[in-house]
Amino acid sequence: HTTIGNYWNLAYRFNGKITDVKVFNAELTEAQVTELYRKPENTPSAVQDNLVAWYPMCEGGKPESPQSIVYDHSEKGLGSEEITNGSFDADSDWSKGTGWSINATNGTASADGTSGFNYLSQSNIFDDASAIYKMTITIDSAEDLTNAGMVKNGTVQNFQNAFGITSVGTHTVYFTNSTANLLIYSNGVTITISNISVKEVRMGNHATTNFFGDELATAN
Repeated sequence: HTTIGNYWNLAYRFNGKITDVKVFNAELTEAQVTELYRKPENTPSAVQDNLVAWYPMCEGGKPESPQSIVYDHSEKGLGSEEITNGSFDADSDWSKGTGWSINATNGTASADGTSGFNYLSQSNIFDDASAIYKMTITIDSAEDLTNAGMVKNGTVQNFQNAFGITSVGTHTVYFTNSTANLLIYSNGVTITISNISVKEVRMGNHATTNFFGDELATAN
């Protein structure tokens, strides 16, 4: 049993306002805690996997909104795959700008770096601007990740600025995106991607009758 804001017997009640309470099943480093404060929407997967409960306490839109029940918004599972042909097994389903190509034999999508700013894209991937999405992307090779990235929340951002990705390999990130289409870009550099997956993170939602998280009654 866990009580937030007062002692176990309801004594010594907290006099103030509490919001964004998170419970982890592992000790976090100082750097991880700092990153949670700086960029909560980009929670690293290593931290997200240890999150067992998250009570934003702002179901009414603001932390100070009157409420008697708050809901667990921690990850309770994932929605269906949003990407079609994310392993590039066929030269289909993707819109390819100048310089982009798909090699179905190798299962890769590549930009050859011979042209300027061009996109590899799919439409209507991020169809809920308020949702948190989990994206896993495998970058096999890249000439310069500061000149390749994605459109996120209406802004062109390189992989480093958008997600903290500074090297090739498989990366998992969590984020929100008000740009509905998936738009991966290369700005005159070579890059090869062999897999990309996007799934919506299921969260508790007070506005529906279907809850993926547990309910927590607050003390009045």
